[in-house]
Amino acid sequence: MHIQSIPMWVGSSNNYAYLVKDDKTNDAVIIDPANPPEVTPVLQKAIKGGEINLTAIVNTHHHWDHAGGNKQLVSRRRRPAHHGDSDETQLGDLGLEKLPIIGGKNCDGVTKTPGHGESFNIGSIAVKALHTPCHTQDSICWFMQDGEQKVVFTGDTLFISGGFHHLP
Repeated sequence: MHIQSIPMWVGSSNNYAYLVKDDKTNDAVIIDPANPPEVTPVLQKAIKGGEINLTAIVNTHHHWDHAGGNKQLVSRRRRPAHHGDSDETQLGDLGLEKLPIIGGKNCDGVTKTPGHGESFNIGSIAVKALHTPCHTQDSICWFMQDGEQKVVFTGDTLFISGGFHHLP
């Protein structure tokens, strides 16, 4: 398993998207790709270079800074590569328009909401959905295991200095 963190809103925030790749098959998912202008160039390079076969977009919860880029990533429309740039990125060239978007029911553009404990694979990486309603009612932590390697993507459910929740 290889995990690449992709900084978003560099200089003004500390949010990250994560590209998780199975080293054996090159199958991969992108987790919480909220800012396409910073995520798309990384995906373009990896897809066009034959480094990954992107199989899904995965979200930890529905907030804009985690799921806000879903629809733009799967769109065929032209978008500026960076704010203020005249260069444009043709997202349709990447073949992302048919990617499933896996996450909580309120995630932008979601096509599949797994049940608690439901599993799927990224190549040989086992992925399990762990419903963790606290930060949001649709928060999902993603437990991944590849042999002895284990990781959990928590979104905003877990913070280094505690956290915050949005309860009714």
